[in-house]
Parts: sequence; C-alpha cells; structure tokens
Amino acid sequence: MAAQSVWNIETAVRSKIIATGSITAIIGTNPVRVYPEVRFDAGAMPCIVFELNSTTPYQTLSESPTLSRSSVAIHCLAQDKKVAIDLAQKVQAAFATWSQTFYDGAVLKLNVQGSRVSSIITEYQQPTDGATFGLYLSSLDVTSFHT
Repeated sequence: MAAQSVWNIETAVRSKIIATGSITAIIGTNPVRVYPEVRFDAGAMPCIVFELNSTTPYQTLSESPTLSRSSVAIHCLAQDKKVAIDLAQKVQAAFATWSQTFYDGAVLKLNVQGSRVSSIITEYQQPTDGATFGLYLSSLDVTSFHT
C-alpha cells in the first residue's frame, strides 16, 4: 500500500475499499471509481461514494481522548438494482469485522480497532435529465472505533 501524507478515517475507508478485490472487481481499477462526498458528473458506474457522518472522541477526565467513534456512509451506485445491491453486500462483508493498522513508513497513523455495519437500504432515483436510465443507490453506514 502506498504511503499517505494525511490519515483519517476517510482515507482508511477508501484504502479498505480499493484493497478489497471483490469490490474492485465490480467498480474497476483503472480508474478506481471511489469518490469522497459526490460522484463526478462523467463518472462511470457502478461506483462508490462515501462521506463522513460524524466523529466523536471519547473523553475522560484525566487525559486527552485517544479513541474516536466515526460513522461513514457508503453509497453504492449503479444503473442496475442487482449490481447496486451486490456491490453493497460486498462492502458490508469487507467492513463487517474490519480492524486494521495503517502506517506511514514506521509511523503509526491510524488504528481501526473494530467496526459495525448497518443494514443495506436501497432506493431508486429518477433521471433528472430525461435519460433512459435512473440510478439505484444502496447505502450502508460503517461505524468504527479508531485511534
């Protein structure tokens, strides 16, 4: 894995997605179709869009917080309902028991200690421009504990 200059839970989630072969088999690898917050207008599908919902540090009275709880929404987009759901199931399987330590050289940058995945919700969005195909969106939330 290539070194990152800045690590946070979002870069960790993206790294996990692009390192999971069952996911990249669907979304492709050249280019990798994983986008933070919004899909580029000309972005091919299927693809994944992820966004940070919240991060909450665990506070104690005696020291600075070292453990945080973050919730990241992961949206699997496709023009075919089955593909969107299949992609979301692959994401769910990859993150169900996720724990991973990320280093930049020998320096610890982020330690994901555990995660939980919510159920998959699928919806259909009508085309806004008169196109033939709408968009299927299968979404799930990954809640992780990390330092």
